[in-house]
Amino acid sequence: MARGISRYALMSFRLRRQTPLEADVLAGVKRLLELHPAVAMWWRQNTGAGYVLSASTYKRLIAAGHLQRGECRWVEWGAGRGSPDTMGVLRGGRFVAVEVKRPGQEPDPDQQAWIDRAKSAGALAGWVNSIDQLDVLINSG
Repeated sequence: MARGISRYALMSFRLRRQTPLEADVLAGVKRLLELHPAVAMWWRQNTGAGYVLSASTYKRLIAAGHLQRGECRWVEWGAGRGSPDTMGVLRGGRFVAVEVKRPGQEPDPDQQAWIDRAKSAGALAGWVNSIDQLDVLINSG
Protein backbone atom coordinates (compact mmCIF):
# COMPACT_ATOMS: atom_id res chain seq x y z
CA MET A 1 0.00 0.00 0.00
CA ALA A 2 1.21 3.55 -0.66
CA ARG A 3 3.47 5.05 1.93
CA GLY A 4 1.62 7.36 4.30
CA ILE A 5 -1.76 5.68 3.84
CA SER A 6 -2.94 3.62 6.74
CA ARG A 7 -4.54 0.31 5.85
CA TYR A 8 -7.17 1.29 8.41
CA ALA A 9 -8.06 4.39 6.39
CA LEU A 10 -8.99 2.15 3.45
CA MET A 11 -10.43 -0.76 5.39
CA SER A 12 -14.02 0.43 5.09
CA PHE A 13 -13.60 0.51 1.31
CA ARG A 14 -12.27 -3.04 0.99
CA LEU A 15 -14.53 -5.18 -1.10
CA ARG A 16 -16.80 -7.32 1.02
CA ARG A 17 -19.11 -8.81 -1.61
CA GLN A 18 -18.24 -12.15 -3.11
CA THR A 19 -18.58 -10.60 -6.58
CA PRO A 20 -18.19 -6.84 -6.16
CA LEU A 21 -19.97 -4.39 -8.41
CA GLU A 22 -18.05 -1.81 -10.41
CA ALA A 23 -19.50 0.81 -8.04
CA ASP A 24 -17.85 -0.99 -5.11
CA VAL A 25 -14.46 -0.95 -6.83
CA LEU A 26 -14.96 2.69 -7.88
CA ALA A 27 -15.67 3.72 -4.27
CA GLY A 28 -12.34 2.24 -3.16
CA VAL A 29 -10.51 3.76 -6.14
CA LYS A 30 -11.88 7.22 -5.34
CA ARG A 31 -10.82 6.87 -1.71
CA LEU A 32 -7.29 5.76 -2.64
CA LEU A 33 -6.92 8.61 -5.16
CA GLU A 34 -7.98 11.02 -2.41
CA LEU A 35 -5.41 9.66 0.06
CA HIS A 36 -2.46 8.63 -2.12
CA PRO A 37 0.52 10.97 -1.57
CA ALA A 38 1.59 10.75 -5.24
CA VAL A 39 -1.77 12.11 -6.50
CA ALA A 40 -1.96 15.91 -6.67
CA MET A 41 -5.54 16.05 -7.95
CA TRP A 42 -8.15 13.79 -9.53
CA TRP A 43 -11.73 13.87 -10.79
CA ARG A 44 -14.49 11.49 -11.82
CA GLN A 45 -14.89 11.75 -15.57
CA ASN A 46 -18.45 11.26 -16.79
CA THR A 47 -19.06 10.84 -20.51
CA GLY A 48 -22.32 10.69 -22.41
CA ALA A 49 -24.64 12.27 -24.91
CA GLY A 50 -28.26 13.34 -25.12
CA TYR A 51 -30.75 16.05 -25.86
CA VAL A 52 -30.78 19.19 -23.79
CA LEU A 53 -34.38 18.19 -23.14
CA SER A 54 -35.31 14.58 -22.58
CA ALA A 55 -36.41 12.88 -25.80
CA SER A 56 -39.95 12.39 -24.48
CA THR A 57 -40.25 16.04 -23.43
CA TYR A 58 -38.87 17.13 -26.81
CA LYS A 59 -41.49 15.00 -28.67
CA ARG A 60 -44.30 16.19 -26.39
CA LEU A 61 -43.39 19.85 -26.89
CA ILE A 62 -43.25 19.42 -30.69
CA ALA A 63 -46.60 17.61 -30.69
CA ALA A 64 -48.14 20.42 -28.62
CA GLY A 65 -46.75 23.04 -31.02
CA HIS A 66 -44.41 24.64 -28.49
CA LEU A 67 -41.22 23.64 -30.36
CA GLN A 68 -40.27 23.23 -33.98
CA ARG A 69 -38.04 20.36 -35.07
CA GLY A 70 -34.39 21.35 -34.86
CA GLU A 71 -34.88 23.69 -31.88
CA CYS A 72 -33.35 21.18 -29.51
CA ARG A 73 -29.71 20.16 -29.78
CA TRP A 74 -27.93 16.82 -29.36
CA VAL A 75 -25.10 17.37 -26.89
CA GLU A 76 -22.07 15.21 -26.12
CA TRP A 77 -19.98 15.72 -22.97
CA GLY A 78 -16.88 14.25 -21.40
CA ALA A 79 -13.53 13.31 -22.87
CA GLY A 80 -14.91 11.27 -25.76
CA ARG A 81 -15.92 7.71 -26.47
CA GLY A 82 -14.00 5.23 -24.35
CA SER A 83 -12.66 7.76 -21.86
CA PRO A 84 -11.81 6.36 -18.40
CA ASP A 85 -13.78 6.68 -15.19
CA THR A 86 -11.20 8.78 -13.35
CA MET A 87 -8.51 11.20 -14.44
CA GLY A 88 -6.00 13.25 -12.56
CA VAL A 89 -2.50 14.61 -12.19
CA LEU A 90 0.34 13.12 -10.19
CA ARG A 91 2.67 15.32 -8.19
CA GLY A 92 5.27 16.33 -10.73
CA GLY A 93 2.66 16.94 -13.43
CA ARG A 94 2.12 13.56 -15.09
CA PHE A 95 -1.43 12.96 -16.32
CA VAL A 96 -3.11 9.80 -15.01
CA ALA A 97 -6.21 8.06 -16.40
CA VAL A 98 -7.81 4.99 -14.79
CA GLU A 99 -10.66 2.85 -16.10
CA VAL A 100 -12.42 0.93 -13.31
CA LYS A 101 -13.86 -2.54 -13.92
CA ARG A 102 -15.42 -5.13 -11.66
CA PRO A 103 -13.38 -8.30 -11.20
CA GLY A 104 -13.65 -10.56 -14.23
CA GLN A 105 -14.35 -7.74 -16.69
CA GLU A 106 -12.00 -5.92 -19.04
CA PRO A 107 -12.22 -2.64 -20.95
CA ASP A 108 -14.22 -2.63 -24.17
CA PRO A 109 -12.31 -1.87 -27.42
CA ASP A 110 -13.04 1.89 -27.26
CA GLN A 111 -11.82 2.07 -23.66
CA GLN A 112 -8.65 0.09 -24.44
CA ALA A 113 -7.96 2.33 -27.46
CA TRP A 114 -8.29 5.44 -25.23
CA ILE A 115 -5.88 3.93 -22.68
CA ASP A 116 -3.39 3.02 -25.44
CA ARG A 117 -3.54 6.56 -26.94
CA ALA A 118 -3.01 8.13 -23.51
CA LYS A 119 -0.01 5.87 -22.84
CA SER A 120 1.52 6.69 -26.22
CA ALA A 121 1.22 10.39 -25.35
CA GLY A 122 3.15 9.85 -22.09
CA ALA A 123 0.28 9.52 -19.62
CA LEU A 124 0.10 6.96 -16.86
CA ALA A 125 -3.01 5.09 -17.98
CA GLY A 126 -4.57 1.71 -17.35
CA TRP A 127 -7.50 -0.21 -15.97
CA VAL A 128 -7.96 -1.73 -12.55
CA ASN A 129 -10.42 -3.96 -10.72
CA SER A 130 -9.06 -3.42 -7.20
CA ILE A 131 -7.44 -0.72 -5.11
CA ASP A 132 -4.32 -2.87 -4.88
CA GLN A 133 -4.00 -2.77 -8.69
CA LEU A 134 -4.46 1.02 -8.60
CA ASP A 135 -1.72 1.34 -5.97
CA VAL A 136 0.66 -0.67 -8.19
CA LEU A 137 -0.27 1.46 -11.24
CA ILE A 138 0.33 4.76 -9.41
CA ASN A 139 3.61 3.58 -7.90
CA SER A 140 4.82 2.49 -11.38
CA GLY A 141 4.52 6.08 -12.58
